[in-house]
Amino acid sequence: MQRASIAALALAGLISFGGGANAQQPLDPQLFCGKRSVVVFGNGVLTTQDSATKSLDVVRRAIRVSLPPEEFDLLNFESDAVYNPTNGPLLDLLEAYLQDIATDTREYWLILARIVPAPLGFEDIITDIISAAALAASPIQENHVEFYRSSIRQGKKVILVAHSQGNFFGNLSYDALTPDERQSFGIVSAANPDSFVAGGGPHTTLHEDFVIEAIDAAKFLALQPRPQASNFTNGVNTDPLGHSFLDAYMEGPGSRARIIGHVLGTLDGLVQPGEEEEDGVITVFAGLGSAVRAIFFEPPLSPGGSPVETPAGSSVSVACEDLREGNYAYQMILNGIPEPLPRVVYVIEAGDKVASGIYQFGEGDIFPPDAPDGPAFDVEVTGNQEDGFRFEVLSAPNTP
Repeated sequence: MQRASIAALALAGLISFGGGANAQQPLDPQLFCGKRSVVVFGNGVLTTQDSATKSLDVVRRAIRVSLPPEEFDLLNFESDAVYNPTNGPLLDLLEAYLQDIATDTREYWLILARIVPAPLGFEDIITDIISAAALAASPIQENHVEFYRSSIRQGKKVILVAHSQGNFFGNLSYDALTPDERQSFGIVSAANPDSFVAGGGPHTTLHEDFVIEAIDAAKFLALQPRPQASNFTNGVNTDPLGHSFLDAYMEGPGSRARIIGHVLGTLDGLVQPGEEEEDGVITVFAGLGSAVRAIFFEPPLSPGGSPVETPAGSSVSVACEDLREGNYAYQMILNGIPEPLPRVVYVIEAGDKVASGIYQFGEGDIFPPDAPDGPAFDVEVTGNQEDGFRFEVLSAPNTP
C-alpha cells in the first residue's frame, strides 16, 4: 500500500464522523442558570467512549475531594459532550500500516516509542494523523463549538481537560469562539501534541511520554511547529508508552495533583458569563418618563402565597441566584391623565427570549386611581436552581 493511501485513511478517520451511535447530543440551549460551570474531557485517538467517560470520572472524583461540597455541587460533568470517536478508522489505519510493512503490532508501538528505527515514510504518516487542518473541517469540531457556546449562553464557565489529539480540537474551538466567549472557556492540557494551549492555558507533558516524543520527531522532520516541551515526571508509569491519560497522567500522583490543580486554578480565573455586566437573566427596560410608573410582580416566596409586588423604575433585572419558578410581570400605569398620552419604548429579555417595541397609551388605559391597571409584560419561568430554568414571554404590550 502506498503512503498516499495510508494518509488518506488517516484523514478519513479524522473528518468523516457526522453522526451514528457515538454522535454528540447537543446541550439543551433553552436551559439557563442551574450549575455554574461544566467540565468536559477531550480525548485523543484510539480512545473508546467508555474510556473517555472513565477519564472524566477520575477527574470528577479528584476534584470532589479537593473542593468544599457547596462548591463541588455547582459543577456539572458532561461525559459525552465532546467525545471524539476516531478510534475505529485509526485502528483501520494501523491495520493498513501493518499490512504495508508486513510486521506486527509490537513493532508499531516500538517505532512510536523510538526504540526501533522507523521505516521510510512513517514519520509523515504520524504527521498526517495529528494534522490540525484536517480537524478544522470536521462536523465533530462544529459540534464541540456549539456545545461550548450553548453552555456559555446558559451562564456557565467551561473547562476542557484535553488529552493528546483532544488538544487540537480544543485549540480550534477556542479560535472559533468570540472574544467574550473565550473569557469563560479554559483548556487544561495533558500530553499536548500541539505547539501551544489556546488562551495560554497550563499543560502537563511527561518526560516519559514516548508518543509525544515520537510526534516531536515527526514534526521536526516535517518542519512543523513542535509540541510543547515535556515539563513533568512521575518517574515510573504503569503505561510503558507513558501516554495514556488514565494509566500515566492520572495514575501518577504527582501529575494527577498537578492537572487537578490546573483545573481548579483555571476555573477560578474564568469569567462567569453575564457577571461582567449588571444585567440579570431577566431584564426589562421601558422608557417611562414622568407620565408613567411601573410595578414589578414576582412569584410567591412560598407555595400558595401571594405574588411579591414592588414599585419599579425604568429598568428591572433578576439575577440567576434570585430566580424561582413562576410568573414575573412588569406592569405600566399612567400617572393621572397626561396630555398627550405617552408612548413607551420597551425591551424585555428572559434567557434566550426577547420582546421589544413601542407602546402607545390609549383611552382604554385610563383607570380609576383606586383600581390601577395597564399593559404588562408576563414571563413564565419553569425549572429549578439545580437543573436550570426555561423562559416564555406569555404577553407583551401591543399598540392598540
